[in-house]
Amino acid sequence: MRGIIRGSATMYDEAITIHEARCMLRGDEECRITVRTLAVVDGAFIPRR
Repeated sequence: MRGIIRGSATMYDEAITIHEARCMLRGDEECRITVRTLAVVDGAFIPRR
């Protein structure tokens, strides 16, 4: 899943962060993934709202 998300972000020239709060590969009942786009402000990456 992370690869698909990263590939899409690259295709659309977006900077992102990915956070996996839950993952079935770690034994959780479901996967919960949060993806946030980032803005560049004065050379620093800042999460967009």
